[in-house]
Amino acid sequence: MSDADDVLIRRQTLGEQVLSLTSEQLFDFVENKELSRACEACGSTTWHLAQDAGLPTITSTTNVRSPDTSSWFFFVSCQDCANTRFLEAGIVWDHFFGKSKDATE
Repeated sequence: MSDADDVLIRRQTLGEQVLSLTSEQLFDFVENKELSRACEACGSTTWHLAQDAGLPTITSTTNVRSPDTSSWFFFVSCQDCANTRFLEAGIVWDHFFGKSKDATE
């Protein structure tokens, strides 16, 4: 197997692990990192986690400098003013898979 094949398999595994994260895990991450502070815009403490079929919605952005790559984000929005916080999926992944397990297990 070539190094390029190994990279593709690793990326696929990482993507599958990110996609396997549940809303409950994301809420646990937010609590563990103390990210449920008041909204910067209006002061509300009521946040909405976007979900798709019971799993947290993931959005992606294209890297302008390298259009073949993108970054994935989970997001929560203020229930009162719609201010939105983005949670970088790689950091959330690291919290659940990176520190205690080999990413390819």
